[in-house]
This record gives sequence, C-alpha cells and structure tokens, in this order.
Amino acid sequence: MKTIFYDITLNCNLKCLHCYNSKVLLPAKDSIINIEKTVNKILEVNPDIVVIQGGEPLLVQNIDLLIKELKLLKKRVYITTNATLLSQEKAIKLLTAGLSGIFFSIESLNKEKNDKIRGNGSYEKAIQNILNFMQIYKLALSKQIINDILICLSITITPLNLNTKKEIQNIFEFATNNSINDLAFIFLIESGNGKKLATFGKMDNIKVADILGSIGNNYPHIRVRLAYKKILLDYLKLKYKNFNVWGEKKNCVAGSDLIYLNNNLEFSPCVCINNFDLYNEIINNNIVKFPQKYSNDSFKSFLELKNEIKDSLPKLCKVCSYRDNCIQVCPYNFKILNEKIDISECLELKKLISMLKNNKEE
Repeated sequence: MKTIFYDITLNCNLKCLHCYNSKVLLPAKDSIINIEKTVNKILEVNPDIVVIQGGEPLLVQNIDLLIKELKLLKKRVYITTNATLLSQEKAIKLLTAGLSGIFFSIESLNKEKNDKIRGNGSYEKAIQNILNFMQIYKLALSKQIINDILICLSITITPLNLNTKKEIQNIFEFATNNSINDLAFIFLIESGNGKKLATFGKMDNIKVADILGSIGNNYPHIRVRLAYKKILLDYLKLKYKNFNVWGEKKNCVAGSDLIYLNNNLEFSPCVCINNFDLYNEIINNNIVKFPQKYSNDSFKSFLELKNEIKDSLPKLCKVCSYRDNCIQVCPYNFKILNEKIDISECLELKKLISMLKNNKEE
C-alpha cells in the first residue's frame, strides 16, 4: 500500500508547544487550492492512501472538493485536524465528499493542560466540534447517506500531559462514551517546538507504553495505534492480552511506500526534511520540485542511505531477530546529524519479554 502524506497548507490557527512542523508554519489564513493541478501531482505517485495534514487543513476552503475527486479515483482519503474550525457545515461537506477517516488532535481532557499545549480556548472549541461531528456522523450513517469511516483521537505524548493513569483513562472513557473506537498515541518528535518541549523532561517510552497497556487492557473494543518498534508492541501484547494495540513500525518505508508532498506540490521521501533549518546536498537531491515529475528513481540516493545504515549496524542489531522489522535510525539524521543507533531500549525490552515468557512457563 503506497501512502502520500500531503501538507495541504502550512497556515495554522494554533501554535502548539509540541509541533514538529513549527519551523515552517505560517499564521492562520483561509485559502483555496487548484484541485486539478493537485490531483494530477498526486497521481504521479498513484497512492492507495492520501493523508491530508498541515498546518490546519480546514483553512483550505475547497478541501472537500479535493476529497471528492480523490474518492472518485478510488483513493482512501484521511485528514488530521485540531477540530477548532470544524463547523457543522464543514462536517457535512467532509462526510458527503467521501472521507475515509478523520484524526482529531487533542492533547488532554484536562482543559488547562490541553490549552497550555495548544493555546487558550482550543479545548472547548475542539471538544464541542468533535461532539457535533459525531452527532452528524451517526445521523448520516443511520440514514445510509454515508459509509462507516475511521474516527480517531490523536494524542501526542509529552512531559506536559498523560502523566497520570487517571488522565489516560479519561481519554479511553471519552472515546467509549462517544462511540469513538480508535485512539492514536504518538511519541514526541524532537523537532521544531518538540525539541524545546523535550527539555521539560525525558520520557520513558517503555513506562508510558506500560501505562497505556494496563489501561487499554480494560477497553478491548478500542483500537490503539502506537507507532513504534515492533519489539515494544510484542512486549505489550504478551503482557496485556486484551490490549487491542497495533501500528508497529517494521521498517522505514519513507521514499518507497511512503511519500511526502508539501504545500508547493514538491515531493520528498518524508516530512523529516522540515527538521532541518538549511537543506544540504543530501536533502536537495531528494526533492522533486514542481513541475518536475516523480519517478521510481526520484529518491535513489535516499534509499541508498538505508543500505549504509544496514552496513553500520552494531553487532547485536545484525544478529537480532527484529533486525528486518525495526527502524534503527532516521536515514537523514544518520547521515546529516551523525545520529548513533541506541540499542539500550531494545535490550531492556528483550529482558522484559524474556521475564514474561519465563513466568508463563513456570
């Protein structure tokens, strides 16, 4: 399955403390896009899935027309939104356009914590609009006007939120009470504002995942997407039998099965190019500038970086049973920032998995 992540706009009405895209974002401003030109550019890759993000996608006033055109071409289309601009009229347009799914970004069900991260007033607007959307969705579904779609709450894990079990449980309860069957928990990306936020404290990803598992174990009807190493999800599935978790990152698909398209209709292997203040030769060689055409060779040098990583893996990685199902390091970070491969977390997880298996045998 080939996927395009499309930053339809870099304009945004919020200034989130954790935003990895903060370096390139612009103030809120309504806009329209050229539907024909955008669709033609997307078809150069001919993806199965298009994920529309930003910025805030709902600032693009004709986004529903893009969804409609892509739907006619048999593409599955998803959007991510902070929901603060999601009026009832926009909700109806999105649903009737043929949207396949929507990800609502919200950081906490504690108003003060959410607004500290996303901005004053964002919590009440987002929650009310999500509730209104769910009412419209249920009514349209009952009248068979639309088909079932994916509806997901998307939460970024930071040092400022999700630091108590009660807070995480409140998210599961809110989802349950409002017929939302999917949650996505995203570990903080230390880029843009996220890099500054990391200074508030280092997150223990295993500890956080354990808390999610212990709570999610009581809500088997809720699918939890945790995009992380397969070894972590294997540990959680072994320990929490009813935890409906998925989303393991088996290997890096950037530049092959995953392509990034920016608001200027330029292709690159993934959104991680926005992590860098200045583009160097490695990045520039892997950007398909409009009106150049995308081809299977467009990211040849980027894909070669992955082979360099394989050749430089630590000995323990080379003999690890997860070696072909693991993203050891981002290719750009490896080549440009000389980021080293840290195996300490993997070693800890292997130890925990071994203990669980031994306890089961006893």
